[in-house]
Parts: sequence; C-alpha cells; structure tokens
Amino acid sequence: MVVALHIVLHSANLSDAMEANIKAGGDSCSRALVIGAVYGALPDAEIPESWMKSINGDIWRAVSSAADKIAADNTYLA
Repeated sequence: MVVALHIVLHSANLSDAMEANIKAGGDSCSRALVIGAVYGALPDAEIPESWMKSINGDIWRAVSSAADKIAADNTYLA
C-alpha cells in the first residue's frame, strides 16, 4: 500500500504511475489495483485514449454500462 501511494504521489498521470509500478517489480498487480482506484477517484484523471482503443468495443461497452449503473445506484454520489 505504501509503495502504491508513493507511486501515485510522484507520478504525473495514470500512465506514468503504471509504468513506475511495473518497473518497481514485486506484487505489481495488487499495487495496480490501488493506483487505479486512486486515479479513478480523482475528478480530472483520464484513462489514456490508446488504452481505451485497445479494449474490444463490446467489453468496453459492458464495463462502461456496469460502471454507470454502480454510480447511479450509489446514493453518496448524488
């Protein structure tokens, strides 16, 4: 957790954070979950366009739809 937060604090954006995470070695998968969650919670964070284009359109639509439903059902976001 500490390494993941250190990476977030010292990275300019999500892409840089994930690259630093991979280079750190070790349990990069668990750190990626934390890093992604932190960036996902930031109102101005963006997923790189190239990342979104690399995902199958059907999968992307299903994930986006599920995320929209979760957000709509969350009374704390209203």
